[in-house]
Amino acid sequence: EANPRAATLHGADATELLGQNLEVLVAPAEIGALRSGFAVADCGNTARFEFSQATRAGHVVPVEASLNLVYLNGIKHYQAILHDISTRKRAEAALRASEEKFRSLFSQLNAGVVVHDADTRILYANPASARLLGLTQAQLVGRDAIDSDWHFVRSDGTRMPLAEYPVNQVLTSRQPLRDYVLGIVVTAGARPQWVLVDAFPVMETGRLHQI
Repeated sequence: EANPRAATLHGADATELLGQNLEVLVAPAEIGALRSGFAVADCGNTARFEFSQATRAGHVVPVEASLNLVYLNGIKHYQAILHDISTRKRAEAALRASEEKFRSLFSQLNAGVVVHDADTRILYANPASARLLGLTQAQLVGRDAIDSDWHFVRSDGTRMPLAEYPVNQVLTSRQPLRDYVLGIVVTAGARPQWVLVDAFPVMETGRLHQI
């Protein structure tokens, strides 16, 4: 059986799908993904996966599939629920393009830019931020506020408690922080690298980050 929506996705009439192998709906390069889904369903699990569906007219439609194993009168059947995810895929592509522009812009700035996750872990650090601290980008990415290899100091030279770190202030208050002077001691015994910090919260796909 095939409902009208499944037929529309294929650009055909529902009766034209009856008796056909489901592989006729799949772009040739992704038949392996479909077969893997059947293998998962055969183990009694719901297989969820994405593939490119080929229409009769030769167009390709991105589809999300839920494949279930069901028994009707003791006979094994499969139920495939297909959703057209073209809109979501376009949004994801636009987001990737936006992120690429963001990274390209920040990589060219002379000012240091660091992006923290909500757990204070550094997700991104531009080249200028690494040069400023005498580190590599790889040495910055992944560090968090409680990293024992470094600490911050106040403008009076006293050690800064974690609650006063810019990332923690912004994540707590969810308000921007402007013209905040602090020193960063990258390694034990080193002299502080003094910086002027502007920090602000950013919501991305429902998740809070800090720049």
